[in-house]
Amino acid sequence: MSTATNDVGTSFLADWEAWHAAREAELRRPHGWLSLTALHWLGTEPTTLDDLPGRWWYDDEGTWVEPDAASSSDGGAVLLDGVALTGRTRVGDASGAGVGAVVVGDRVLEILGRGAGNRGVRVRDPEAPGRTGFDGVPTFTPDPAWRLDAVLTPLADAERVAVGSSAERVQHVAQIIGHVRFTYDGAHHSLAVGAGGSIAFRDATSGRETFGLLRFLTVTPDDDGAVVLDFNRATNPPCAFSDYGTCPLPPPENVLPFAVTAGERTPTRPV
Repeated sequence: MSTATNDVGTSFLADWEAWHAAREAELRRPHGWLSLTALHWLGTEPTTLDDLPGRWWYDDEGTWVEPDAASSSDGGAVLLDGVALTGRTRVGDASGAGVGAVVVGDRVLEILGRGAGNRGVRVRDPEAPGRTGFDGVPTFTPDPAWRLDAVLTPLADAERVAVGSSAERVQHVAQIIGHVRFTYDGAHHSLAVGAGGSIAFRDATSGRETFGLLRFLTVTPDDDGAVVLDFNRATNPPCAFSDYGTCPLPPPENVLPFAVTAGERTPTRPV
C-alpha cells in the first residue's frame, strides 16, 4: 500500500510548525551545530592550540594530546571518558575518529578526520555566540504547493561521486543510491539521492534568499518508490551557521534551474 501520498489536509501548517520547532530545538542543544567555536587542523609535530590546553598532533596510529600540568591544575584538564589525562594519550584512531568523549570544562572536543592528512579538533562550546545569540531560523512562508510528487528510482549499486566541501582542503565522496524524478512548471527534473534519503541541492535562490552552497532535503519512499518532495522542510547545512563546518557540496547534477521559495532561508549569525 502506498504511504507517500501528497494529501495535505488541514494539518499541514500545524505539522510544519511542530517540525520547525523541533528543528530549532535541535540546533539549540548545548553542543549542537550552533556551539562551534573553532576547528584546528593538526600537523605531525606536537603543537599548542590557541584555545586548548596541551600539545596536539597526529601520526599513522591516530590523534594525540599531551596535556600540560599548569592548565590541568587550573581547571583546564583534558578528560577522556571522564578521566583527566596526565600524559601522552591517543584520543583518535587511524582514520581520525575519536576513541571516546573528549572534554575540557564545558567544552566538547570533536576529534575528526576528513581524508588523508586532514586530522583536526573541533570545539563545541555552549557559550558560543552562535548559540547564545540564536533567535531562530528564518524561513519562507509554508506553502503546500511546494509539496511535489516524485518517484525514487534506486540504483542497483550505489555510485561514489566526488564532491567538494565548504572547507577548501576537504574533499568528500557522496554515495548516490538513486534519483528522484518529478515535474515542476511543466518541466521534468531529477535529483541524485544520497545515503539515508538525503538530497543536497542548490536552486535559483542560492546565494540570494538562501544559503549559497546548498540546502538539504530528506525523502522516505514507500514500497513503490513514491515520495513527496516537501521543500517546506529544506534545511540549512551546518556550514550556514558556522565557519567550522566541513559540509559536502551537492553533486553537480543537483542544481535546480528554478527558485525554490520554500524551506529555510539564510540564517543571521550573531556578531
